[in-house]
Amino acid sequence: MSAYDVMFFDSGGHTFTISDTANQRMRSRTLDWTENYPRKLTLTLDNRTTVPAENFLSSSYAGWDVGTGALDIGIAIMYSVYPTATNTRTEVFWGMITELSQSSDGILTITAKDLLEKYEYLQPNGIVFKNYRDGEIKDTTEGVGARTIDGCTETGIVWPAVRVGVATTDMRTTLSGVGTNKEYLMISTIVPDAPDTLEYWYPAQAFVACGDGLIGVKYEYQTQNISVVGHIQCRLQADVEGYPSGVDIAVSEYQIALGTEAATPRQVDFTDELASKSVAIEKGQKYWIVFSCDDTIRCTEDAGGFVAIIYHTGVAALPYTDHYWWKLHDGAWTESAADRNLTLILDFADYTEIISDDYYVSGTTIVTNTNGIPITPIDTYYHLHRGKVSYYYGTVTTGEIFTKLTGYDTEMTASIDADCNTTFSLYQTRGKSVGECFRELCDTFETTGARSGYQHVITAYNDDVNDIVQVGFKTNPDGRTFSHGADSTTDDELRIVSINLKRTTTQRPASVIVIGKAASGAPIIVQRDDGSLGTSSFRTKSRMQLMTTLTDESINTLVDADRKAWQILDSFARDTWEGTVIVAGVFPDLFDLSVASESYGAGGHIHLKYSPLGINNVEFHVRGFVLHENTTEIQISNDDLLLLNALTEARGRAERSESFLAPDDPFTTAFVSGYTPTITADASLYMVLRNGGGGTEAPIAECHRILATKMANTRWNTNVYHAEFETDNGHTIDGTDLVTNLIMYDAPTGGAVHAGISLSTSLQFPKWRTTRVIAEIRCKAS
Repeated sequence: MSAYDVMFFDSGGHTFTISDTANQRMRSRTLDWTENYPRKLTLTLDNRTTVPAENFLSSSYAGWDVGTGALDIGIAIMYSVYPTATNTRTEVFWGMITELSQSSDGILTITAKDLLEKYEYLQPNGIVFKNYRDGEIKDTTEGVGARTIDGCTETGIVWPAVRVGVATTDMRTTLSGVGTNKEYLMISTIVPDAPDTLEYWYPAQAFVACGDGLIGVKYEYQTQNISVVGHIQCRLQADVEGYPSGVDIAVSEYQIALGTEAATPRQVDFTDELASKSVAIEKGQKYWIVFSCDDTIRCTEDAGGFVAIIYHTGVAALPYTDHYWWKLHDGAWTESAADRNLTLILDFADYTEIISDDYYVSGTTIVTNTNGIPITPIDTYYHLHRGKVSYYYGTVTTGEIFTKLTGYDTEMTASIDADCNTTFSLYQTRGKSVGECFRELCDTFETTGARSGYQHVITAYNDDVNDIVQVGFKTNPDGRTFSHGADSTTDDELRIVSINLKRTTTQRPASVIVIGKAASGAPIIVQRDDGSLGTSSFRTKSRMQLMTTLTDESINTLVDADRKAWQILDSFARDTWEGTVIVAGVFPDLFDLSVASESYGAGGHIHLKYSPLGINNVEFHVRGFVLHENTTEIQISNDDLLLLNALTEARGRAERSESFLAPDDPFTTAFVSGYTPTITADASLYMVLRNGGGGTEAPIAECHRILATKMANTRWNTNVYHAEFETDNGHTIDGTDLVTNLIMYDAPTGGAVHAGISLSTSLQFPKWRTTRVIAEIRCKAS
């Protein structure tokens, strides 16, 4: 039996070793290693002893160098062997025990997986992208039966867009009633024989948005005895737990005049302030208009004076407009008397969505079919850009995608080769584990840079300090030759114990036609044929003009059509040998075993001479191996060597991943869940999405609390709080502003924090205006 050693490590760094010379209780050992998959080590040990200090599953097991303890799930294992070629101790596995099973005859089976296994259990619901425009307002030009949305100038826009809309109907909310009463922004009070005193207030009026954009606000103000002029500020702020957020969404200033002005209307045109763009808001959400003035304004000394906003009395027509609130400069918000409202007119734009079938793209312009969708402006005072679009743009490299994917496990340190430079428009992970995503990307070929034409390889190891996940390249070095007894006289080649290979011959089409649809609506058609394979093609050998056609309207660029056509041809590999060869000896070095190498974990090539199957010195790629005590079962294939075109089915999937997304729905639903050991049993808790930790940071923009549904499981001592945040309940600002926390309160506003979770950096995500979030917090019940 070949030499080996297996070392076990507990969480405290204590160890014990089983080898061919020490603690000899090993019955069998098998290492299964396939490229880009987690390594699996299976050990069977003799554990028939009834002596606690000798039983591996006893807490009194005394084989450790320090202390006692049982083998358990999570304990680390390092496995080393002495390869036949070198007879030098070589580490071939580092991982964790994932399963322990003991039979009635006292045989203990240990299953361990390497650290890449961690990614097999992660299923993020995300998209890797470069940039995103979230509800960007664009200029429009009217035409006959059409309206163009202009200014889509970014490079690499992914079409169809996530959302395309035009403002078609303007709406107005008028808050008016009885009286022209004054709510002060500043008041100067006469003090005999002393300077006048000055006080400053902030009045604020709540309203509910009846459109997707705020065009403008009209208010009335009044002044008296102004001697030093300044500005009135009209601010738009989101609602946070029933009060203005304190953060301006938009602000407009107006300079008052000297002297005294009676009740004077003032029109705020946000389309003028924001270059003809309405202020993006969420229809149906609560907002505030907050007023203030410069603290440099002064009134004539000993004459008294003020700056004021006009309010009225009367029953409000809309919810959240039954009264206004006010506060001193550094005070708390105070509710005014019932039925008092600031006298305001608010103008909104309402956007109608245009489905992808009703627009096409021409250069930097979206041309929409708007027959039957008239524009109804409410006031010619405004000049409004009426386009509203959301889309992804730019490209991400293979390296950036790997960085995002490896980061989903924050305990792993990523080492990603700098030459991962091939670009993609998007990469989506929905419906796949991170491990599956790794294998999909590893099967792609680099198309640029120093590693053009190479596939990727991923593996994991421990460097005695950190757990490393490494992405490199398959450099496919030549390796050993294995021969049938009649095909060689070299002793070292005569190691074949058994062989199980299958040859597949498939009718590859002579040509493939792919028909797609451009964003303009025009067809895209390409034809690619098998002629590049010369005499090996099916057409040449059979003289049959076999052809296949694919029609797929999600293919909307010429590049995508080209890739798809080659991908289809690739899927018809012919004259492919694949299967297993069992050879005598221990040959883990058929894989690159050097962690310092860029191809660590990649299989090399072997040459096979086996005349009974007509194989004469054919080169095969080693896909994987199963290492036994004295033999090695090698998984081999030569399909990648017989194909001259370098795009694979998996590459097609990766490069076309954006086409698996509905045109108007690339990220509509995000699911986020987390566990907290905080004991929480309240029947009614309110959840909110936050950007920041704890209970003091503000929620993401325009997000209000949701009453969570409590789902209790007594058996598992768990309470799960489930909440769903609709598209109009909050949004992040851009790709760097992310949802970082889920927090629960005991009241819809105010109240105390009862539980919460912080999302790891890799699991934080943007909530677009088109995104719906399903969130769960899992808590201990007692």
